[in-house]
Amino acid sequence: MKFLIRTFLKYREVFAVLMFFCGLPIVYFFRDGLKLAPNSAIFTIAGGLGPLFFAVIFKNISKLYKPNTVGYLITLVYVIICLLYLLFRDPYSRVSVVYEMFSFSFIFFIYFAFATISLEQINRNFLPIALTICVIGSLLLVYSVYKDPFYVLGQRASIKFRSEAEGNTGNPHTYSKVAFFGVIVSMLFLKYQSRYKVGIIPILSSFFIFLIVLFLTQTMITFITTALFLFLFLIFNLKVGNIYRSFLKLFLKWYVLAILVFGIYKGVDYLKKHEDVFTPITSFISKRFEKITNTFISGAAGSKGKNDSKSDQSANMRVQLINEVFVNMEENFEEGRIRYILFGNGYKNLYVDVPIFEALDSFGFFMFIFYMFLYFYMTVICIKEMRKPRSIATEFIAYGFIYFFIQNLTGGLLMDFNRWAYYAAVCRFIPATYFQTIGTKLAL
Repeated sequence: MKFLIRTFLKYREVFAVLMFFCGLPIVYFFRDGLKLAPNSAIFTIAGGLGPLFFAVIFKNISKLYKPNTVGYLITLVYVIICLLYLLFRDPYSRVSVVYEMFSFSFIFFIYFAFATISLEQINRNFLPIALTICVIGSLLLVYSVYKDPFYVLGQRASIKFRSEAEGNTGNPHTYSKVAFFGVIVSMLFLKYQSRYKVGIIPILSSFFIFLIVLFLTQTMITFITTALFLFLFLIFNLKVGNIYRSFLKLFLKWYVLAILVFGIYKGVDYLKKHEDVFTPITSFISKRFEKITNTFISGAAGSKGKNDSKSDQSANMRVQLINEVFVNMEENFEEGRIRYILFGNGYKNLYVDVPIFEALDSFGFFMFIFYMFLYFYMTVICIKEMRKPRSIATEFIAYGFIYFFIQNLTGGLLMDFNRWAYYAAVCRFIPATYFQTIGTKLAL
């Protein structure tokens, strides 16, 4: 027991950071799977932020670690301006001030917490801890789906927090995002395998578990981000000669060949007996692409497509909301309300569900340009980190940003503390010199 406590205390920072970004499936399993607190936001926040809070509360806060000063400042300034928009909002707006203030409080806490954690601390056994958390979360989803009597192969898998009578409800995006992070961890494990002396079979098994979860959750954003990650990873890490040597090194091992042959044999045998096993998945992917294509075609033609069964309804809704943003801008221009175009219509004026267009509608043209600048800046430093990584943790953070890069164009709310927490991680750790710190005495 003492060994476990000492080990936990030694790695508490990396565990806290990874639990926040990758541990929500575990929290949801206890919350909704075991029904300890179904659909409780307080339980979710405690499970996600709790480890980070306890990792920071006992630290010496008189010394802060140097972040990427430019990135930290521009993202933090943006958050502060958005907070001012909230405080000086239209008093008759439908914004829940209590919820928003909690969200901003979490964002500021995370910015402070990351400044108290060094890059050296989160690099300690980063990959083993990350892989363990991602595998546990993915296996808990597979277990929950297996035990769910109402689940049918082809449905989007998620741990439900309501009964069948109330309408089965869950969030598959949470599990697919962690599976995407798991794919990144698996590939990095293969890249740095010699450092950890771990057999290749557990890594490959974990990789296939994550792929299974991606197909079970059936979220288009993770299909896109996983494909983009694999493409970039191969571009930045492999050359033709390296690929040839890696394949030889891998497949000349007798146990790998034996497992590969046995796996192919069992796979072919299983497919012969269950020819339709992949039909729901392939059908979903083809239909989803077809519907999204039809949505943009109808949107370009000026059709709202509300009753078009051949278009994707979620994408259709976002197209309509984006159109409404530009309709508002046109009305403001025609009526001479230029200030609304430049400075926005107010905090969360519309539920746009596409962050860059929410920035344009709520905060105006100037804040939209500001947001695009900081997003471009984070993209540049992440690509530089992918090309020449300073450490394993920063390389993971850089590749993980791919998810938020795509999500910024496809869905989600702009002022979401999970989103800004990742921005804070990017700007805190990626550009910093390895193990560089500054002692900053705070006037307490």
